[in-house]
Amino acid sequence: MSLQDLQKYSLREIAQRVSRRSLGPALVRLTAARDYDLAETLVVAGSPRSGTTWLAEVLGTLPRSAILFEPEHMLQVPAARKAGLDWHVMKLPGDAWPEGDDYFERVLRGRVVTPWTVSHLPLSRAIAPRRWIVKFVDANLMLGWLATRFPVRPPVL
Repeated sequence: MSLQDLQKYSLREIAQRVSRRSLGPALVRLTAARDYDLAETLVVAGSPRSGTTWLAEVLGTLPRSAILFEPEHMLQVPAARKAGLDWHVMKLPGDAWPEGDDYFERVLRGRVVTPWTVSHLPLSRAIAPRRWIVKFVDANLMLGWLATRFPVRPPVL
């Protein structure tokens, strides 16, 4: 955290952010169900600064729900970059993208767990989540592809 961040947040907020980024990934990895049903996943997508974080946090109050924050962010999530993600990737239903299939299967099951992707996940929600709310701000041009490839509920845009 930069000095500017320290001035902007209270000590309590700083402690929450640090604990979420350091303990959150371990808690999720240790306690998340391995037999997760993709039909439980909720996808929230939109443009930056459009309210997607707020909506994901509201949905995150559902029992046993957990937010997976912007797993398509190629600068913060190395596995996204390795899968071929870049800014504003466009995929149409029916497009072949084996790396994307593998990557988004893991994303939608809550298995792409990094300090970034759990940065909006309270520690109490990191223990044994049963529903993933996956929040995207740069996946709008691939939502059709995503919705036809995986048996998730219809995405909210």
